[in-house]
Amino acid sequence: MISSINQTAETIKIQASKINLEGYVTVTDLKVDGNIKFGGQLQGASGSFEGDLTSDFVTIGSSNPSYAGFSRSGLAVKMPERISTGNYTWNGEFVLGLGNGVINFGLEDSGFSPTYSFDGPITTHQGLVETIVSKGSNSKGHWIKYSSGKMEVWCTPIATTCTNTSGNVYRSDVFDVDFPQSFDDSHPISVALNVTAVGRWADIVNIPSSTGCRAHQYSTVYSTGNYSAFVYAVGMALVGVG
Repeated sequence: MISSINQTAETIKIQASKINLEGYVTVTDLKVDGNIKFGGQLQGASGSFEGDLTSDFVTIGSSNPSYAGFSRSGLAVKMPERISTGNYTWNGEFVLGLGNGVINFGLEDSGFSPTYSFDGPITTHQGLVETIVSKGSNSKGHWIKYSSGKMEVWCTPIATTCTNTSGNVYRSDVFDVDFPQSFDDSHPISVALNVTAVGRWADIVNIPSSTGCRAHQYSTVYSTGNYSAFVYAVGMALVGVG
């Protein structure tokens, strides 16, 4: 193409296959119908895109991030300032990393384990999402409750002897096991017991109730040793309790 410059009272039209501008160029408004390619940086106070934005990595809030835990593919929101000057919590960098069929998100380089808060429900189309909704302990033991309604409990160990004859084995007196939280007994409650001694075992003697069960220890020999029985139970938690 032969280069040409045409000037009117209001416009200047430059036609060329290639235009080289050396030095600093200041433009008040720029409209481009084709493509723009930058070898350096594109900087601006604000901007909008009506089409797709494609990038290997997008950083919002700060430049030059360094993320050891994620490949450089995804979205990073970086706020280098401390959340509160009254404590040692740092905002760090929230990173959404995509790749190899896995989505990772978390706080990078902050030194803290993040806490995620969701105002609405979490929905998945491939399977259930199980989360802990509460956990705690009291004098009766420990418990964990899950979003599906399931509850697990670990009861305070109970020590007994085995001095009562029961056929070819010896057993303890019956002992009561109290659950640290009540189950919904309209659903099955499964209980497992184990004893910290060779030749000792334990089992329940009744159908578990919402608040506990009764059990015996057994031994192959007459035993005056006080050995603990550990009790684990799983079932559905009572709605609205704990």
